[in-house]
Amino acid sequence: MVLEPFAWTARSGEFIDRLNNTSYFLVVRLQQTETTAMQLAVATLNRLLIGIPTALLLFLLVLHQQTLFAVELAPGDADRVRCYGTVSDVAGNPVAGATVEYWQRQASLWPYQGGGFNLKESRTTGSDGAFEFETARVTGLLLMRKPGFALTWRQLDQRFQPERDEKQMLVATPAAKLSGYVVDEANQPVAKAAVSIAVAVTELPHAPGSRFNYLTDELAGQFFVTETDASGRFVIENFSTNASAVLKVHSRGKALRLANQRPDNLQFRGYHAGDEIKLLMEPAARIEGRILTDDKSPPPTSARLILRLDKPGFFNDLGQGAPIDGAADGSFSIDEISAGAYHLGAMFGTTGFPDWVAENISFSVEPGQTLRNLRILASRGAVLEVSLLTKTEHQPLANVIVSAAKPGLRTSAGSNENGIALLRLLPGEYEVSAFRYPPSEPPISVTVEAGRTNKLELELK
Repeated sequence: MVLEPFAWTARSGEFIDRLNNTSYFLVVRLQQTETTAMQLAVATLNRLLIGIPTALLLFLLVLHQQTLFAVELAPGDADRVRCYGTVSDVAGNPVAGATVEYWQRQASLWPYQGGGFNLKESRTTGSDGAFEFETARVTGLLLMRKPGFALTWRQLDQRFQPERDEKQMLVATPAAKLSGYVVDEANQPVAKAAVSIAVAVTELPHAPGSRFNYLTDELAGQFFVTETDASGRFVIENFSTNASAVLKVHSRGKALRLANQRPDNLQFRGYHAGDEIKLLMEPAARIEGRILTDDKSPPPTSARLILRLDKPGFFNDLGQGAPIDGAADGSFSIDEISAGAYHLGAMFGTTGFPDWVAENISFSVEPGQTLRNLRILASRGAVLEVSLLTKTEHQPLANVIVSAAKPGLRTSAGSNENGIALLRLLPGEYEVSAFRYPPSEPPISVTVEAGRTNKLELELK
């Protein structure tokens, strides 16, 4: 199994902003359990009034050393949303004949992380540039394509919003190019290297409540990919003039040098159309290891490895490994890793409540190094059962996201129709939060004990 690290070229702080004008970070209080003061300073989020998507991303930044587990909320017929809008050019004129696609995310709780996008429907705009879809109340994307214009995207996330309609204004910009060279450590051209976009970001200065817009995962790599010629030159077509990009490169036996990418450099937004880009490759590192269990039982056979840089940065948590078929002995290997310090975690199972949980491990690799005998210890751990109720009527609340975090581990799940969210955790102290509507009370600290189902009751306004 090969897991390609991103070229961490985009700065972290520039993209922390208010992304949604109707959804905010909600905190909850705990009943019927011992609590201590929560250490996470979420008051900053509340004061800034940043939206749910950004709040989740900021949690990823603060907890960048933690392993993330997620369960997607399943949409039902009652969770349908009307999504409509228009496509116009930069002068405000409607764009006819544009193809607008609705892509729905089928996996991963977090809107900017993980894969699993499926194309659900497409529309062709008429003379008024209008389009309309009926979408699920889950995360997704709108993509607009038309010859002569750049690929345009807008994120959809109706999980936390009370409104049944969502209006999207898509602005089609002229098609532009990302170009540059790929060279090796001797400054020689690297031919036939696959260059693609790992993350693309557009700035939307006139969109109410949403200033930045992200395209990640396999969609960015699907629409923006090219190969270097004999001189090492690459050209990525149909890129937006108001977007920036994080690039990744695949060349057998080589990996992109990250030391000069400075993902935490607040003076660097990423690459833009018109930049002359130079990407430096060096001998790739490799890691080998095994998933073990704490009770000596056979290791889990379905796991997703997650590799992240060991430093704060906006994009450090945006990459997830592809699902792997676990060997009978739990062994794994990851090739073509860039030199640097990392955290490695694992998600177990593909759907439903996981049977296993594990803290992440830390390691560092040098160019060309093979690091062996890494160990990820999977455990049955304990179960945290969270009941979500309305504060006044004490009625169950479905589709609330509950998050529990401690150093080395973070787990999230959505509540079902009975208002129950289940999380598998290792014993210890956790910071527990719920996400739905505007903030009321601070998050809480919870002690999870081994060998039992720990029960909490959370009341939300």
